[in-house]
Amino acid sequence: MSVKAFGKTFRPWQIHWHWGATDAVGSEHTMKIDATILHPAEMHFVHVNTAYKDVTEALTKSDGLMVFGTAFEVDHSGKNNSFVYKFQKLLKNITLGKTNVDMDSFELHDAFMVPTDKFFHYQGSLTTPPCSEAVQWVVFDAHSNISHAQMVELRSLRGDTNMTGTPKYLNNNYRPIQHLNGRTIYRSFGAVSSASKIVAPLFIVLMVSIIRFI
Repeated sequence: MSVKAFGKTFRPWQIHWHWGATDAVGSEHTMKIDATILHPAEMHFVHVNTAYKDVTEALTKSDGLMVFGTAFEVDHSGKNNSFVYKFQKLLKNITLGKTNVDMDSFELHDAFMVPTDKFFHYQGSLTTPPCSEAVQWVVFDAHSNISHAQMVELRSLRGDTNMTGTPKYLNNNYRPIQHLNGRTIYRSFGAVSSASKIVAPLFIVLMVSIIRFI
């Protein structure tokens, strides 16, 4: 599987999630008019520029990584997210931080859970230390649904214990919304309300080429 964009090729490296302790927080981007209103979770599908020998080198380049971001909303009907369900049954085996669990293989293109023709793009950074300015961000306009039960399972994951030996749960592992700091945010679709605070009405095209593993 590969992604071709801006004349460059990126290959998958990892998929990870950010989420909050409640449904009111958790995402690192928001597509809502009020930027203080967050989504309960966000998935990042990280790709590395094949022009560089490894991730370490890529982190030193402004075009080193491309990250696809998808926000989640809780489905109040209780319907599970099918992609999250692929590994949900394994979460009970992750009892402490840094636990490794093997899982069945799956089609990587299943990670694209929303329509990919509407998205925002900007030049940014990693959201965790060292926060390297090395990321071409592509954040999809549509959100994916997730059940409340699945969110509860994510919030039940445990990291390291604290000084008293009390379990420390993995919650609120997200970076707050950042200021634009002079960045321009582009979008791949037509005009929107000025209230949505989208910066530039400039169209860009991202050509995504997906090759299935054999």
